[in-house]
Amino acid sequence: MMIAYPLMSLLILIGLIHAYWGLGGRWPGTDDTSFVEHVVGRTKDMQPPTPLACFGVSAALVIAACLVAIKAGGISNASVPPIAIDVAFWGAASVFALRGVAGYIPVAMAYARDTPFHRLNRLYYSPLCLIIAAGFAQIGFSAN
Repeated sequence: MMIAYPLMSLLILIGLIHAYWGLGGRWPGTDDTSFVEHVVGRTKDMQPPTPLACFGVSAALVIAACLVAIKAGGISNASVPPIAIDVAFWGAASVFALRGVAGYIPVAMAYARDTPFHRLNRLYYSPLCLIIAAGFAQIGFSAN
């Protein structure tokens, strides 16, 4: 499964970006306000995500990369029931698919209108989520 390694790498990279944010990094912004405008989408009375939230997402992304490795046959899941792997794998795929689609639903993204996030979301964030979901689907449907 040629898609597995690039997908795992992408998930780990995005996880590392979230860990960077958890450590106080503010890219693609320059301060808390611009960070929220670029990553979350609104600034009125909104604080950046907490370190705990950032590290939680980072861990979830690394777990998603491990699920890809298991489904692609790269690592053993001997101690985990196959149904648990399947539920977690397809759950992760669903989260990425829903997040990707939500970026194109005007009502879902109305809160972010007139922020850099709105443009970045349509150009990069949502398409990336849809690509990740498609990678999960390709691996999931071709795994034995």
